[in-house]
Amino acid sequence: MLSSGILEEKKEFGVSNNIFNKQLLMFNENDLKTLQSTSILIVGLSGLGIEIVKNLILIGAKNLTLFDNENLSSFDLSSHYFCNEENIGQNRAKISLQKLNEFYNEKEMFLKILECNELTENLLLKFQIIIFTNSHIPNLVELNNICRKNNIKFIAGENRGLVGSVFCDFGCQPFIVKEDSGELTTEKKNTSAVINITNEVEATVKLDDYHGHKFQEGDYVIFDKIEGMNEINNLQYPIKINYILGRYSFKINLDTTNFKKFKENSLGYVRQVKMPMSHSFKSLNEELKNPTITTTRIGEDQCEDQQQLKQQQLFVVNSSKINRQQQLHVAMLALTEFEKRNLTLPKPFNKQDVKEMIGIAKQIVKELKPQLLLDNNNEEEKENVYFNEKVIELLSFTCRGNLSPMASFLGGIISQEVIKACIGKYTPLKQFLYFDAFDCLPEEECNFPTEEECQLVSLENNDDKNECSKRFDGQVVVFGKKFQKKLEKEKQCIVGLGSIGCEILKNYAMIGVGFNNNNNSSDSGDSNNRGDCNNGSITIIDYKNIKPSNLNTQFLYSTNNRNNIGKEKVTVASKIIKTMLNNNNNNIIPYHEKITDDSKVFHDEFWENLTGITLAVDDIKTRCHIDGICVFHKKPLIETGANGNKGNVQVVIPPLTESFGKIDDLNEEMFSISYIRNSPHLPEQCMLWGEDLLTRYFKEEPIEMNSFLKDKEAVLVELDQSTGFSKYLKSKQIVESLILKKPNDFDDCVVWARNLFEQLFNNNIQQLLHNFPLDMLTTSGLPFWGGSRRIPTPLIFNVKNPKHVDFVIATANLRAKNYGIKGYNKDEYDFVKVLEKIIVPEFHPITHSNDDNTNEEEENYRNHLKMIDTQLKVDDNYFLKPINVENEMEEDNYCLDFVEICCNLRANVYSIPESNRNEIVMTALKIIPRTITTASILSGLATFELYKIVQQSKKISTYNSSYINTSLPFISLFEPKEATIVTRLRDQPFTIYDMFYIDEGRDITLKEFMDIFKERYGLEITMMSCGTNMLYSFFGAKKKMEERLKSKMIQLAKSFDSLAISSYQKYLKIEFCCDDLMSGEDVDVPGAKYRLYH
Repeated sequence: MLSSGILEEKKEFGVSNNIFNKQLLMFNENDLKTLQSTSILIVGLSGLGIEIVKNLILIGAKNLTLFDNENLSSFDLSSHYFCNEENIGQNRAKISLQKLNEFYNEKEMFLKILECNELTENLLLKFQIIIFTNSHIPNLVELNNICRKNNIKFIAGENRGLVGSVFCDFGCQPFIVKEDSGELTTEKKNTSAVINITNEVEATVKLDDYHGHKFQEGDYVIFDKIEGMNEINNLQYPIKINYILGRYSFKINLDTTNFKKFKENSLGYVRQVKMPMSHSFKSLNEELKNPTITTTRIGEDQCEDQQQLKQQQLFVVNSSKINRQQQLHVAMLALTEFEKRNLTLPKPFNKQDVKEMIGIAKQIVKELKPQLLLDNNNEEEKENVYFNEKVIELLSFTCRGNLSPMASFLGGIISQEVIKACIGKYTPLKQFLYFDAFDCLPEEECNFPTEEECQLVSLENNDDKNECSKRFDGQVVVFGKKFQKKLEKEKQCIVGLGSIGCEILKNYAMIGVGFNNNNNSSDSGDSNNRGDCNNGSITIIDYKNIKPSNLNTQFLYSTNNRNNIGKEKVTVASKIIKTMLNNNNNNIIPYHEKITDDSKVFHDEFWENLTGITLAVDDIKTRCHIDGICVFHKKPLIETGANGNKGNVQVVIPPLTESFGKIDDLNEEMFSISYIRNSPHLPEQCMLWGEDLLTRYFKEEPIEMNSFLKDKEAVLVELDQSTGFSKYLKSKQIVESLILKKPNDFDDCVVWARNLFEQLFNNNIQQLLHNFPLDMLTTSGLPFWGGSRRIPTPLIFNVKNPKHVDFVIATANLRAKNYGIKGYNKDEYDFVKVLEKIIVPEFHPITHSNDDNTNEEEENYRNHLKMIDTQLKVDDNYFLKPINVENEMEEDNYCLDFVEICCNLRANVYSIPESNRNEIVMTALKIIPRTITTASILSGLATFELYKIVQQSKKISTYNSSYINTSLPFISLFEPKEATIVTRLRDQPFTIYDMFYIDEGRDITLKEFMDIFKERYGLEITMMSCGTNMLYSFFGAKKKMEERLKSKMIQLAKSFDSLAISSYQKYLKIEFCCDDLMSGEDVDVPGAKYRLYH
């Protein structure tokens, strides 16, 4: 029987582009519609189940059914963020449905409850995918057989404290995957320029040496626009790459001996295509006996070797945990058997239960792998591949736990496998995945919590405020009450509340960071109340507001759907967390401000009061800035980032590990401006050119005009002092924008757009060919045109060409927006009729004469000044409206239309392959694809690292940085890099975290400062700087230096305007050069941290 939750009268599935646009970069609209219509059953609504439901709703699934006959317990609350203590005892499925309805307020989800006593075959036939989360996986063999028999995709997950497992079975029939790695949908199309193809049995393809290629052996490619060897363009099948010869060449599986020769000095293109791949699955019964588990050791620098990864089936890589997958398989089988015998799980940190678990595990190894015991010489070694007593013990100690980060981690993986099962993209998990986070426990076993510390006390009959809330029962049984109190005293800061930031905030709140039993935490709506400094807190920082595209990737803003658009992220997130958890005990402190060097909010004392920072932002500048703060104040940093199905977590622990800024990050591919503007030969260059035009015409030029309108006299004075050509161009821009071509209505905007087409795609090209004729030779006697210099062809505007008309539509509407004029679409305005009447001036190429240029430019400049003086008529409060490219790109389709059309018209001019909208969005506009599944996994991994930070783990081997690619699937855990020694002083090593700390309890003079180094450290300072300002130098003017030596340090610092010393600043960071008084030599020394006294 189906009990409907949220219903919709018309069950029509659609895709809202502005909400799903970052997800549409990952898969197309048909894929999303398939996700929406696929019937999915989720069995088990504890924390793992609700995480999966949340992820699937955000992805766009709209045909979900929930089943759970169990009631909510206090153990569920530690990972079930929609429920609270007053819901204990209620049916988990029903209360989950109620809470989901309240939270999302979305009528198109089609959530239902399956009400029955047991799952029969007839009931299961209604579903295409079934996910099990509330059972031991070994107990699901019969249900798995039913699913296989009826071609139902079967996925199971198990959350047991610090251990998690996933099993996938996509049926008896071969499962066809359209795209195995997701590279084509999450990155720009893999296209390279071809400069030669040999005539051989196995042809060699040579590429342009601009940036090489990213192909691998076994990839398939197709060719386009190859000149001379035209036959290769017309092949009806993709060609396999046999060998990679180097970065700029490879061999293909194609005999070209009878093809025509490749045209010398020409350029064509080769592009990778994805070939369907077939995957087979075994039943759960078979896999339990002989699991498909492939482990490998891949170092940090190898983790993106896609070809190596393709050869494997399962990847959970940690070089310190060899054979851990097999050992966990046996341990989880033993746990299933233990509960079957005892009708309960092992008690926390109970040694007697451990002994029973070990005995069961040994028997399982003998039953599953009898052949391992045949060779007496290697018996122990082989048995240890599957049996590890320590693993059994730790699982037994912690299996009753129910941790929010484990639910996030497993929920993200399972949700991603659901996507694969629905749309046939990306490599499925085959078939078992095991993961443990045992290193979150104290490093020394003597510090493990005792069984007594993990016992739970009901708060209903206990007035002791030191007892833990029931919310954390599932965590207390793993870490104990003392650790829970440590978490509640933590003062963590999350910078960035995007997709990952929202998930991390949810997890930090769920594990108890900043939880305050005294119920006097700050009200996030009151900007003046920043919480009790003596209690723990979660500080959240994000200066952005909510956009439509945030709604399906950023969990905390999806409630009430569009009602949150335009609101501050931090304010909404803070209120949602408190509402969701049904208490005000979570001390969340929001800051809707940008982090800057001169901030009056984010000063030294602010950062010093924190116990750690978690970073979840995209831009490298902010990441490096926060990294510098963490180095200076020696604060732990957890850095996260994602791009589509890929992501990483990097943990920085002063003074153990290298800082984020010192670790090589992925560099963006850069293209020369000259290639972008003058001689493009790759699609990416056309994309960037289109983005450059959008910014130049509709953002930068209006901003410049507003600067002029704000202070005309000052601009004209500055203009008069500039060079001849520069002032001519600027004055011409003012005259055209505000006088000659200033639009009065939309018709004027259309005329301007039509003329801009002519200028960009015809006149400029004619002028280029006039300056550089087709028969022109270089100084070396070679043809100027050819190779990467593709010959351009001017475009003739045609009203019957949709692309030409669309250019005018987008351009005219953007122009109208700049000038505050109402715009129109093609249904409201007859563009073709108006365009047919526009007369475009005939173009005649200009022959430049350097002798006449200067006088002509000066004369034109003077004429422009006269026009500005006599013809400029605008109100004092008249200003243009520049387009904010970053904010408006997602909501103003004309911005995207303009870039896309410009890109492909430019490609037409230079005979370059066109690009689709997704490629343009990612490459030119740098919009990063997002999925909630990646964010969910990364937030789980980040929270595990927070556990270790709060445990104050001292060994670098305890911590894990990580890299994931869920398309493959691949998860790499690796030890962070050790902090490198940057300098030495008298054999004493110094890392980036080391510096001299000078605090005399008062402000001192520069001379006193220098004397401290002479007397305490035997160093004579010869030069000293702060930022870019030189405070002292031995070669400076003697009188000036003598005056500075008498100055107080704060007085000296304030004398430099660029330092902008505020009353909030607590320290100065000072760098200097020194002579060692012992050796008389110049020595490298770390900087100094000087305490200011205002």
